[in-house]
Amino acid sequence: MKTYQNTKLTLLLFVAATMFTFASCSKDDSASDTPTNAPASVADTEWEWRDNNYTSGVIDVEVGFNGPKLADLIYTDMSTGIMQTDVLIGTYDYSNGKGTLTLNDETNNTTVNLSFTVSGTSMTLSFRGITYTLTPKQ
Repeated sequence: MKTYQNTKLTLLLFVAATMFTFASCSKDDSASDTPTNAPASVADTEWEWRDNNYTSGVIDVEVGFNGPKLADLIYTDMSTGIMQTDVLIGTYDYSNGKGTLTLNDETNNTTVNLSFTVSGTSMTLSFRGITYTLTPKQ
C-alpha cells in the first residue's frame, strides 16, 4: 500500500513539475468551430457518465479538472464480470469549448491523448472506442 502511495505521489509531483515546461502555441479558431455555450474554463470542475443499467459493461466514467492544468479520469468497467477501475492522471489544455487530456494509463503503460468538447452542461469525450456524454458531477 505504501509503494502505491509513493508511486502515486511521485507521478503527481512529476506531472506538476513537467507542466511548467510545456509551451503552448495558439492557432486562430474560427467562431464556427467553437461549441455553443462553452464555459470559459473547466478548472475545478468534475464531470461524470453513468450506466445505471450496466448495459454496456462500463459502469462509470469520471473526469476531474484540478486547477489550471492537472486532470484525472476514473474509468470503471465490469464487462468481464469483474469490476476493474482504472485511474489515469495527467494534464489538460482547454480553450473555447475544446480541450485535450494528456493522461498516463498505467494499466496499459501508455500515455493517451484524448480530445473533448464542452457545450453548456455536456462534455463529449471518446475513450477506449466509445464516445461518452458527461454531465457536471453533483
